[in-house]
Parts: sequence; C-alpha cells; structure tokens
Amino acid sequence: GAGIRANYRDLRVNTDNICLDGVKWKTIRTSGFIADMDVITDVINTITDATALKIPEDTVKLNFTVSDTLAFDINCSIDTACAITVIGDNGETETIIMPKDSNGNIESLPITVTDNAGNEYEINNTNDKIVVEKRSNEKIDTVPKRDTLELKEDILLDKDNNWWVHQFDEPLFGMETCWKNQCCNRAANKILNNAGISTSRAQQIVIVKSNNSECGDIVMTDIADFNKAIRIIDTSLKKHELPIMVGVHHPKKIETPNGTTWQDNCSGNIPAITNHYIVIRGKRYDSDRGQYYYLFYEVGTSISDNGTSTENKLYIDETKHIIKGETKYIKYMGYYTVTEVRKNNNQTY
Repeated sequence: GAGIRANYRDLRVNTDNICLDGVKWKTIRTSGFIADMDVITDVINTITDATALKIPEDTVKLNFTVSDTLAFDINCSIDTACAITVIGDNGETETIIMPKDSNGNIESLPITVTDNAGNEYEINNTNDKIVVEKRSNEKIDTVPKRDTLELKEDILLDKDNNWWVHQFDEPLFGMETCWKNQCCNRAANKILNNAGISTSRAQQIVIVKSNNSECGDIVMTDIADFNKAIRIIDTSLKKHELPIMVGVHHPKKIETPNGTTWQDNCSGNIPAITNHYIVIRGKRYDSDRGQYYYLFYEVGTSISDNGTSTENKLYIDETKHIIKGETKYIKYMGYYTVTEVRKNNNQTY
C-alpha cells in the first residue's frame, strides 16, 4: 500500500484559516508514488505562502497535484470524517480515513508529532476545533489562539432561491381568509411544500415566553427547550438538508406626531407571542461577534432581494438561551425573536 512519512517543522495553523505549514515530506513507500521530494516541498510552500489558501468554514479541503506522479486530496468535514487520498501516476489510490465519533471528535486523534528541535506537539480535536498543544517538560502547554484552526459551519440551502415565496402573492393567497396582510403562515408553509416537506402546529416547540400582557419582555421558557430547538434546526439543515419553519415575535412600528416608536403586541396565534412566521434555510458563523447565526427566508416582503437576502440573520445567544436577529428590509436591531420551532412532518430528530 501507499504511505506518506513526514517531519513537521514549527507546525501551526492560525485563526485566518491559512493552510498548515512547516511540513517536510521525506519518503513514499510505493514505487508508483516515487516523486521528487524537493518538488513536493516547493509546491506545498507555494500553496501555503504564495496563494494563502483559504479554508471553507464548514470543512478543511486541500486538493492539488504535485507532479505527474503524485496528487493529494485532503478533506476534513465536521460531521463525517477526515480523509487523505493519495493518487499515484498509475491510478493507484490509498485513502486514510480518520472517522469521527457521535460527538464529532476524530477517533484517530490525538496524535503526537515531533519537530526538528525535538519538540513534541499533540494534535487534538474537540467538536469544531482542531487544537495544537506543545509538550514541555512533561506538561502540555496550549499553543496561543493563533495556532488554533476552527472549522465553522457554512450551510445555505436552495442557493438559487427556488423555494421562496412571499405572503403578498395574490395568485397564491388571494382567495385565502388571511389575505392580504396575514398570510405569513401560508407563505412559510408554501416554502416548505416547494422543498417537498410540510409541518403543522402539532410539531410545535415553544421556546420563549412573555412576562407581560403585551407580549414584550421576552425570556426563554427552559434551557432544555432551547437546546432541543437548536438540535432540531441543526438536524434539519445538516442531516435532512431541509428548511424548517419558525415562529417569531417582532414589535410593531408606530408613527406619531413626535416620531417613530416601536410597540409589542400579541396576536391571535398559539402562542400569542408569535406574530410572524419565517423559514430557516442555513447556518453560518460570525467571526466578529463570535456567534453562529441562522439564515432565513423572509416572507413579509414582495422584494425578492430582501426576502432571500443572506443579511436575514438570527443569532444564537448561548448565554441568554434565545435566538434573535434582523431582517434586511427592517432597520431595527433585534427585530425578531424566535418564539417557536416546528419540526417537519415524517422526519426523525
């Protein structure tokens, strides 16, 4: 079988998601894979230093051809496994799979490597971080944050926006009792139908409550409910690759002679704190805020650029256990608070 041996010099990764450097390739054990190690080193250095290869947020991928006799394909996904495939000039391949357990940890880690100065480094993985730690005097010193590579999720379903509809679409909803300004629930359900799924109130999980009769002063119902909602949304996006409908609360804009005010109001929905519906269709990470957020389809606007915008974001607050965010066409910080999550029918969570 094919194999690769390597020495590591000043092994490091950084928060800018730049490729690992400090790799000195030594030998390859199959004649079909024999290549000029100087060429290999030069190519790796060229990729690392000259192009500053960016690593996508949800996965680590590296694919390049060293010469006519050797190619590498490295793929490390958060949810599945890390795989290194070596391709020889005769078409022979060997793939080394590093599987992940149910917690997302790479089962073959930790591993220890030694640099030319005799320093040992332990490479480990916990959930979405690959961490490099240096062993010193029988102790492990954590390498500074700049030497930590974080693998972040980047999910966006229906990139061509084929599922999106809005609640003011008269051919779709003109004959409904909700027409014209109260068809957000119908529109959200239509988006699910376009994706080949459905939901119902029976699938509802309420995650917040109000401390007053106007449905303002919103707080979480229970940490367990919050965690369950996150798990359901993430499962739908990542495992099922399907959108999911959520209820939200937002204040109402009131124009007065003295200017604009915002007022909380209950609705006729169950729960009354829900006064609008939208559809979550993605998840990303905001490195500036240090938070994950969900991307959603806004049905409350007939302008497609607003309804399908990636500026429609719901931030996951792990401290307050609440999900809040904004829609592109309304300039109000924290305009939406997620009140409920509705599981899709016939799906396992």
